[in-house]
Amino acid sequence: MEARDQLLVEPPTLEKFEDNEQLTDARRKREDEEEDEEDKEAQKRRALNKQGRRHNWQSKYEMEFGLLVIERDSVSGDVLLAMCGFCKAFGREDKYEQLVQADQEAGNDSKKRRRRSLTTTKFFRAFRVDNIRSHLQGAHPRRWSEYEVLPKQETLRARYLQLHGELQTYDLPMDDVVLNAESDIAYAQAQALAQAAAISEAQHAAAQAAAAQAAHNAHTSNQSGTQMTASLTYNASGAASGSTTNSRGTFDYEKHLTEQIALDRERLEFEKIRFKKEVELRERELALREKHMEQKIALQEKVCEANRDNAQLESAKFYRLAEVLRDAITGAQSSSEAASVV
Repeated sequence: MEARDQLLVEPPTLEKFEDNEQLTDARRKREDEEEDEEDKEAQKRRALNKQGRRHNWQSKYEMEFGLLVIERDSVSGDVLLAMCGFCKAFGREDKYEQLVQADQEAGNDSKKRRRRSLTTTKFFRAFRVDNIRSHLQGAHPRRWSEYEVLPKQETLRARYLQLHGELQTYDLPMDDVVLNAESDIAYAQAQALAQAAAISEAQHAAAQAAAAQAAHNAHTSNQSGTQMTASLTYNASGAASGSTTNSRGTFDYEKHLTEQIALDRERLEFEKIRFKKEVELRERELALREKHMEQKIALQEKVCEANRDNAQLESAKFYRLAEVLRDAITGAQSSSEAASVV
């Protein structure tokens, strides 16, 4: 039996079989490694695609955050660059006062950095919601809080940015100017009175709105008191919820914007006057600079004339010295010739 087995399976055949098994094992290992590498690459691609989709532009960002599209891809039409609409319409809030205080503390008279920081506009290439919100809350806290209160309607929110942006055209910060003239003092007093009147009107409007709301609530409670007890409890909750929804629904944002625009227009008139004053001061400063430059030019001309006179004197001395040297040389030559003749 053993001899038969030895005849059936020869040693070279066994060696070939073992070699084939080793080759298949190596091939399987290589295939497994290639599959693992392909899986890792696929996972990386999925992660990159997921991250790209998370940071891609969405059309709701224009209405939700007030972003403005600046650049699109020419082939796919995807948004590549967007700008903050609040920076364009209003500029950054509370930057001018902070920089003025910092300049006063540091004793820095240069205003180049101040103007640059006032005109800085935020651009977005990666549209992450947390970055957009942090910029709006940090650079535009007051305007962003007003914008969030508005209902999520594209036309209303776009009108908010457009109207307020147009009214901010002449809202120029005035430099550190000392008011000495009587007209300047009168203008400052008129501006202070106008600001106080605007604040009092706003407070009066808020008080009237609160009184109207209280009267409305009292009227609804008196009407509900005449009903039955069983229906009273049911209707009371309904009336309360209805009054809250009505109070929220009856708040007219258009009227609110109109009143705010009227106040802004009054402020705009004063800003125009202030702008004119600033222009006058600038013209006065330019006139002084022009006069100083004329005096400097006249002084330079006198200095040039004096230099020309000095140059003429030096040239005359030089020519006189040359003549003396020439006479001396000719005299020496003539004396030497006379001595040689003798």
